[in-house]
Amino acid sequence: SVAEIAQEARANAPNDQGALKRGLRHEVIEGWPLMIGQAGSDDRYASFMEYGTGVFNDGPFPGKGSHHPAGHHLEEWAMRHGGHEKWGANPGRAVAKIIGDRGGLKSRKFLRNAVDMLRPKIAHNLAHAGVEIKQNWGR
Repeated sequence: SVAEIAQEARANAPNDQGALKRGLRHEVIEGWPLMIGQAGSDDRYASFMEYGTGVFNDGPFPGKGSHHPAGHHLEEWAMRHGGHEKWGANPGRAVAKIIGDRGGLKSRKFLRNAVDMLRPKIAHNLAHAGVEIKQNWGR
């Protein structure tokens, strides 16, 4: 189910302070004749973690070149992971330079891997639902 996909993605999502894991949600929209399930996150950086950035972006809109993030976006992370002692006078800028020199962030695929892992179960459930519909509705 879509809830299991979100749960599996949460279990495998990158975790620093837990915001990405907490932000993963699922929703089922029921209606006739469709039922739609979706899992994901509204967090801006969730797509960067899922698909990667720059030359490592393997998402629907792959990057054409290196990704050089702004240092101020990484300042808090850098301070939690070594601060000035590890990164020097401008920790966020130092981490951003490393990411840029490398070409971007590698994809983590926590959501896509969850879907792939549960795909056989989803296919089985859909086939079972099809049998039940045929039995109950005829034809």
